[in-house]
Amino acid sequence: MLSENISVIGTASRPNVDGMAHYNINQHRIKDCIPSSFLQDIKKTYAVICIKYGVMDNYVDSCNKSEDTEFNKMTILINDLCSLGIKPVYFSTSYVFDGNSGNYKEDSPQNPISEYGRLKARMEKYIYDNRLNLLTLRLDKIVGDDPSENHLFSEWYKLCIQGKEIDCIKGQILSPTFVKDVVNGVVLGCKNNLQGLYNFANQEFISRIDLAKLFVKILNFNVEINSKTETEIGLKEKRPLKSYLDSSAFIELTGIKFSTMQNLIENFSYTINTFQSE
Repeated sequence: MLSENISVIGTASRPNVDGMAHYNINQHRIKDCIPSSFLQDIKKTYAVICIKYGVMDNYVDSCNKSEDTEFNKMTILINDLCSLGIKPVYFSTSYVFDGNSGNYKEDSPQNPISEYGRLKARMEKYIYDNRLNLLTLRLDKIVGDDPSENHLFSEWYKLCIQGKEIDCIKGQILSPTFVKDVVNGVVLGCKNNLQGLYNFANQEFISRIDLAKLFVKILNFNVEINSKTETEIGLKEKRPLKSYLDSSAFIELTGIKFSTMQNLIENFSYTINTFQSE
């Protein structure tokens, strides 16, 4: 966002992180953590909420704590931001759907099959019922091109260099979306003063196992790729098998173009090769 000449302040749940304001959703109120000088200098301010309780199985392991963080404390945060004149950008998920059909629209009937999905669906309903002034972007699987960051491709890369097998959820079809496209989408949504709920996911959908095959082909690895159920993999929470979204409404309003998985994986491979040659 700095490249867009947008003034930014970040928060961190841990104290003493350079350049970040200390804010823990379970301990603080946001109004006590943002420097007043920042708000005074900015006429139009948005807050991009990236708070997540943890990996999906954490939600079923600690139902009360995850609910307190992602609903009870989240509603307080959103209302505090609105009272400060700050427009929140909230990230929801394709997991508000059961995954039986795929290509979901914004108003498709919800039927979450996981605790994570149920909490997100509950937040969507709260935002809608209270007519809050914010932008909600409903995401699917987020991936990156930086091997040093934590995402699906870096997880697969670690398995590959260790010669380990890649396990994929059997029958899962998703719309993997580049994290920098999400950043671009947030900026475009704010610039266009969008409000309400929009699906935001790459329109290129692919099965998880085919994505893994493409990944190992481009990086020239020879590892076993398995198709397994959630139970066989050891996952506690069910995942929607068809989680891909119809994002045509957001695309029409903003003109955003999504990165292809072919290019993204090639960039991932180039970064690795560049690092190894230095």
